[in-house]
Amino acid sequence: MPLDPQVKQVMESVAALGLPAAHTVSPEEARANAKIRPRAPGPEVAKVEDRTIPGPDGGLPV
Repeated sequence: MPLDPQVKQVMESVAALGLPAAHTVSPEEARANAKIRPRAPGPEVAKVEDRTIPGPDGGLPV
């Protein structure tokens, strides 16, 4: 089965970075490398609200 064109593009972009495989480096290096890898956009968010709920010592942000 052929690879989805978008998946292929992401895989090629990651390979072009020349980063080592995550299992070959320390956890700290793997995290740092993950931050510079391309990411797919997430879903659009309709709205964001800062809200609180009652807590024992005042409002708790949720």
